[in-house]
Amino acid sequence: MAIETDHSEVFSPIRIKLFTLLRILWFERLLFLFSILVVTFIFTVFDFIIKPAYEARILLYPPGVRDVSIIGYSFLKDEDTIRETIAKIYSTFIRNARSDNYLREFSGSIF
Repeated sequence: MAIETDHSEVFSPIRIKLFTLLRILWFERLLFLFSILVVTFIFTVFDFIIKPAYEARILLYPPGVRDVSIIGYSFLKDEDTIRETIAKIYSTFIRNARSDNYLREFSGSIF
């Protein structure tokens, strides 16, 4: 006794129209390309309109006596010469720091 069933409902062929599928894919492709172009245009305009703001900060601390004395002890053996060398290095640092500050103030007032 064989059971007869109607397989036409279970395995119904799906009909896809080729031109409809190509039209849908073509529309999606154009939408994708158009959105890329719009976003690129917006960011390009934004890049040219907005001026960049770059900022850098640095903190400059004077060298301590210990830092300079290590340099002096490694090259010199006389304590008087070491003290003189420490004073020269420290005064040079202060002079350069002040001149850098004056240069920054001058260029800030001009530009």
